[in-house]
Amino acid sequence: MRIDRRNRVKMLKDGFSTPGVPMRIVGALSRLSGLSGDRRGVTAIMFALMLPVVVGFIGMGVEVGYWYTSKRNLQGAADAGAVAGVYENLNGSSAAVAQAQALAEAGRNDYDNTTGAFAYNDPPASGAYTGDANAVQVVLSEPRDLLFSSMYHDGAVTINGSATATLGEGSEACLLALSSTAAKAINASGSTTIDMNGCKVASNSSASNAINMSGGGDLNADCLYTVGGVTGESSSDCTKEGAPATTDPYSDLTVSDADIGTCDFSGPGNSTYSPGSDSPPNMQPGTYCRGLSIGAGLTVVMDPGTYYIDGGGFSVAGGASVSGTGVTIILTNKNGGSYGAVDIAGGAVIDLAAPTSGTYSGILFFQHPDAPYSASSTFNFNGGSTMELTGVLYVPNNAIVFSGGNTTTGNCTKIVGLTVDFSGNAEINNSCAGTGVPSIYLLDKVTLVE
Repeated sequence: MRIDRRNRVKMLKDGFSTPGVPMRIVGALSRLSGLSGDRRGVTAIMFALMLPVVVGFIGMGVEVGYWYTSKRNLQGAADAGAVAGVYENLNGSSAAVAQAQALAEAGRNDYDNTTGAFAYNDPPASGAYTGDANAVQVVLSEPRDLLFSSMYHDGAVTINGSATATLGEGSEACLLALSSTAAKAINASGSTTIDMNGCKVASNSSASNAINMSGGGDLNADCLYTVGGVTGESSSDCTKEGAPATTDPYSDLTVSDADIGTCDFSGPGNSTYSPGSDSPPNMQPGTYCRGLSIGAGLTVVMDPGTYYIDGGGFSVAGGASVSGTGVTIILTNKNGGSYGAVDIAGGAVIDLAAPTSGTYSGILFFQHPDAPYSASSTFNFNGGSTMELTGVLYVPNNAIVFSGGNTTTGNCTKIVGLTVDFSGNAEINNSCAGTGVPSIYLLDKVTLVE
């Protein structure tokens, strides 16, 4: 009789032995049959098999987190180095000193120069500020040994950090000389005292005496700030030599021929217009051809508006009085003649304020930027005059001279010329809120940009 496996197991359970089959074989078959339906211990086996994989993934996560932390720290070191380099440039340090300080500052922020690579780019070699003379770029890299990831990759991973810092607009100046080379671009001589209340003095000249004080002259300002050097004694307790040049804040000012138009006023035979005692009490804005001259003893009120002095100068004789609010006086040359200047004689009394809004907001005197340099185009404010000027005096290509004994005041006065010379006292204030006067910002604020 043929007994299959199922019947043999049943017979065994029933207490029967299988004829001709040893009992040990029957027992083994019984145990194997029981295992086929037994699930106990499977989870433990699977966990044991998966444990190395799970631990590996956890380790990889920890290691990648370590890389990100390292990169963040290295980025902080690069930031610190770039900022330090720009500060050194601002303080007039040499390129070598600036680079050394940048490296030292990166080291103070956990960068290890013994294993890493350090690159100092002044100006930056890549990015949006490539070639910017006011910017510094620091690039760092460090190797990191592999831990768990060494099972999949040989060698080390490299962590990189890069930062760019530059100079931005910071504090304000009341006085700016634009010349890049002139000696004594800003000069105070004689017994002159120039009080710059709440602002700074800036010269773009690289001359060793770019800002000069002599013969008792004093510039009392929050800071003397120059590309070149400072000579003489000053009561200012702040001097920055070798500083970056200050951007011309009014370089975008323009005067169109259409604005100038044709002559509204001119003297007999196209000579300088001179109002007489029988002229209208208030002077009207418009185009004054061949110049505008206000004679001795006259009292003139200038109505608000723009006065184009075309092909001549603006002069006020001794003993004259000129006042006006919302006034802009522009020296230009469209209808013939030559570019003129401003000449305020000793004994004149001037009280003028620029408009607080519009195209020429805050601009009081403005010589056309096309006017070439000429000694005859110097703006002269002569000794003995009394002036209260609120607004900007902007003469980009010629000199501005305040000579002996005049008194200059005003709540908000900004002076921008090719050069500026004082031999008379002046008080220049920076209380400009509500005046419409545009600010002159120095590049003395260090900013991270990349």
